[in-house]
Amino acid sequence: MADGKFNKVGFIVVTVILSVLIIGVLIGRYIVSTSLTKATNNLELYIVENHSNLNFVKNGLDMTAVSNDISKLNNTIADLKTVLWPHVKSMGLPRIIFDITANSAATELNKKLIVTNAADKKPSAFVDEKNNLTVNSLLNGIRLGVMKVVNIIVIIIIVILAVILGIHIIKSLRMLKNTK
Repeated sequence: MADGKFNKVGFIVVTVILSVLIIGVLIGRYIVSTSLTKATNNLELYIVENHSNLNFVKNGLDMTAVSNDISKLNNTIADLKTVLWPHVKSMGLPRIIFDITANSAATELNKKLIVTNAADKKPSAFVDEKNNLTVNSLLNGIRLGVMKVVNIIVIIIIVILAVILGIHIIKSLRMLKNTK
């Protein structure tokens, strides 16, 4: 009899813990999303307020023209990395993370540009509706890329926790059935 009560308490405790972990992962995803949106909005504001003299900040970059001269895109990315680093550093982001993100965005833009030229489509998240790369569209593309990775990680963790919860429930139901 005491063993049955222990099994029921154990079932409840494990179920609650797994449920809290699932909810915690979802809350964590929300926090990352809102923090990332706030950070990209602040970064955009900083760029516009402090570097409006850059041609890219004023006018954006026409991706159709870039397809004929890729150096425009590479120069723009290099300029942005130079002017953004002091601000990003003050936010506490390590240089290696900044470099990886900037290089990843540049690589992704170059890949999408090649695909665009081959398929005559616009490079999705990184450009606006006029096929211009702007500060806003670039930061939005980076934000979406980071959130894509975060969402994949969240889905994997939730699936693992859900499978563990399911196995726990099935195991507990079998033990309950065997005790009767």
